[in-house]
Amino acid sequence: MTQGPHRANNFDGIRLIAAMAVVVSHQHTLTGRSSPNLGVGDLGYLGVLVFFAVSGFLVMESWVRQAGPGLFLRNRLLRIWPGLAVSVLFMAFLVGPLATQLSLAEYFTHPDFFKFFKILYLDSLQVLPGVFVTLPYPNTVNGSLWMVPVEFKCYLLLAGLGTLNLFRNKLLGVATLSATGGFLLLVHGDQFDLHAPERRQGTEFSLVFLLGALMALTRPVWISRKATACAGFLIAAASLIFVNLTLHAVLLLFGGVSVLLGTARLPVLSNLGKYGDFSYGIYIYAFPIQQLFIYWGLLTLPFVTGLALTLIAVLLLAMVSWHHIEKPALEMKRSDKT
Repeated sequence: MTQGPHRANNFDGIRLIAAMAVVVSHQHTLTGRSSPNLGVGDLGYLGVLVFFAVSGFLVMESWVRQAGPGLFLRNRLLRIWPGLAVSVLFMAFLVGPLATQLSLAEYFTHPDFFKFFKILYLDSLQVLPGVFVTLPYPNTVNGSLWMVPVEFKCYLLLAGLGTLNLFRNKLLGVATLSATGGFLLLVHGDQFDLHAPERRQGTEFSLVFLLGALMALTRPVWISRKATACAGFLIAAASLIFVNLTLHAVLLLFGGVSVLLGTARLPVLSNLGKYGDFSYGIYIYAFPIQQLFIYWGLLTLPFVTGLALTLIAVLLLAMVSWHHIEKPALEMKRSDKT
């Protein structure tokens, strides 16, 4: 994502707002409240949609500049793994001991303590022994991290298609990404509905990632015609809603408009990332901090007060993560500015 001088666009600001939306949504869920539903999902769902759309756009631009899977994947790992690794250590060696119902000896020798580090291999979510067992949302240290393996799989998919030389020209690349998205829709079409018993949100996020990547390849077509492109997305979304494809419309509209807005430069929004890209740090630290505060009695406070305290603590951690973990790791990149 971002390194070096602050760029003249809105991407950092958009990601920061999306991360905050996830925090607000989780604050409802983790305190036993219903997160406000916006028809297709809550604020957290929409925030993650924005993350994936922006990621698809920037990562495809990165591939076009590098055109090689080794350097591409190395740089993608440098973006997500160092921050993730430190957050895992933070949870295992600070949050866990502060919140476990076991003795420290039992905690540090429990099999679940060692299994927890499987997250470092982008494995499934793990629990920490005796941690958060009595909370409204029990036995979950960081429910946000399920998204990280999904995003990395999107990176692998992009690298695989690129290695097959399917992005050697724009037209072939557009056809490839469109066919890949169509295949996902075909395979998971029965769950691709707002009222499906089990919605496959991982597939939904992957489709938005592909849309972002598609917009990167077609950037010369729309970059100087953003208003026209936005109108096109609105018309297409309205048409999809008319034929009862509401979920498809939401993905298209949120994904497309997020990228269009990101490539613009608006007052205030374009300056939100001036001091660093804190969105990833907010995303990976918010959930355990929220759970820890609830464990310490945050439920006794008014909702807005608890949310404000949470946001302050999480933002401070995100700033430390950016300046001392993520940014130094990004400086190890070669020939990549995303």
